[in-house]
Amino acid sequence: MPPSLSAFVHLYISSRPMIVNLDLASQLHAHNATVYRMNGSLLLGLRSEVGASFDLVVCSEVIEHVSDLGLMIKDLSSLVRPGGGMLITTINRSHLSYALSIVAAEHLLRLVPPGTHEWSKYVTPDELRALLVTNGMRVERVIGGAYNMVSDEWYSVPDTSVDYLMFATRPSS
Repeated sequence: MPPSLSAFVHLYISSRPMIVNLDLASQLHAHNATVYRMNGSLLLGLRSEVGASFDLVVCSEVIEHVSDLGLMIKDLSSLVRPGGGMLITTINRSHLSYALSIVAAEHLLRLVPPGTHEWSKYVTPDELRALLVTNGMRVERVIGGAYNMVSDEWYSVPDTSVDYLMFATRPSS
């Protein structure tokens, strides 16, 4: 996860050597939180166009910007083939995440433009887990993430109170 807003959805398919990159970053601007409503049909249209499900769907730093999270998780889950997986990175809705991602990153350090994030759209791991399970996915692992500004690197941590990664699979049967 890069420190700046770098939203992307990668869809991988094994039956053909293909990586499909739907880069929503250019459309994810502060004050434009309806990006998923505008592009939701793109995901489902892609499935019908390609004609298959995907082995791996990666949605990184996107879900905290969408207006209809339930619909997005439903659509993303529908793209995962049985036995396939989904990897989601996002920001937890906690007091610490507000302090670091909005107060510090937006207003003090200016790493991203002010207004990029809406704390109310952040998703707790329990909320995301419930949405994934509701859509036929099984959560396998949740890992916290931390960013080191000095080394410009992300690393895993046991704490999920700010950033986290969730990996879920669609059961084979």
